[in-house]
Amino acid sequence: MYTNLHNIPLPVQVWLAADEYNAHKEISKYLSATTILRPLKSVILGRRVDPDTVAKDITDFIAVRRGTAIHDSIEKVWNDAELRASAMRKLGYPDKVIEMYKVNDPTPVDQRAPKTRYVDMEQRAFKKIGDWTIGGQFDFICDGMLFDFKTTSTYAQIYDGHDKDYCIQGSIYRWLNPDLIKGDFLTICFIYSDWTRAKAEQDKDYPQVGAGFKQIPLMSIQETEQYIWDKIQRYEQFLNSPEEELPECTAEEMWQAPSSFKVFSKPDAARALRVFESEAEAYSYLNTVDRKKYPLAFVKEVPGYVKRCFYCPALPLCNQRKKYKVKGIDC
Repeated sequence: MYTNLHNIPLPVQVWLAADEYNAHKEISKYLSATTILRPLKSVILGRRVDPDTVAKDITDFIAVRRGTAIHDSIEKVWNDAELRASAMRKLGYPDKVIEMYKVNDPTPVDQRAPKTRYVDMEQRAFKKIGDWTIGGQFDFICDGMLFDFKTTSTYAQIYDGHDKDYCIQGSIYRWLNPDLIKGDFLTICFIYSDWTRAKAEQDKDYPQVGAGFKQIPLMSIQETEQYIWDKIQRYEQFLNSPEEELPECTAEEMWQAPSSFKVFSKPDAARALRVFESEAEAYSYLNTVDRKKYPLAFVKEVPGYVKRCFYCPALPLCNQRKKYKVKGIDC
């Protein structure tokens, strides 16, 4: 059940509560490309949680639904021949080039015309490896080149890079679709959800426009298959293990923010004298503190909050998260 604690009006309620994702529960041993990216503990425990028993507020889905809306909008334009042609003419493409494009054409890959530009979108593929079925749905392929659309904040793009995950996800798509994906890199197209012109004018390191892109090199098909196989062997090793025997998620896997270092005047002080990003800076400041006034002053490391737990399906069963301050969750 979903709650509506913030009294969101009905039209938006329904939009936020809609879920188009197919988890393929009919396949007993199924892993999606995005599931493989998750920590082992998240995957194993997540399989034991009935999502219908977890209460969520519809506002938790705003970012996901906004991202889906962007995907749907891009897909709509490319699927509509007249709309696509009109947009391309505005961009200066001649009609002879516009007419070369075919979208989601059913012609087998080995029979496609050499002078035609084929676009394939939102197609799901499956492949067996051992007893497991791996599946994934890519966003966009044009002329054998893979594209993925990400709706994200400018902060996440600048500070929270996920290039490794992007590489693995794109590599799995190529492993699933070697006949369609021929390029050796993935192009990530970013749409920034919080971009402002004022910040762009003030900060040269801030994205200068509301969209951007980045090319990520892919692993070889052989490397990708070995990566998937290694993951499966780990899953099978711990599939029926109790929670306390599962390997804990690492700081990197949990998207843990860096620690801060606080200088307190005494052990029971409610507030810090100063807060620093590095331990060296904190101790340097501690050496300047008036010891007559603050004889018990000391440095305390405060671990950064973890961000991934908020999105983790294993959250209701996981005891590890109790050790951390989780952004958006009262632990």
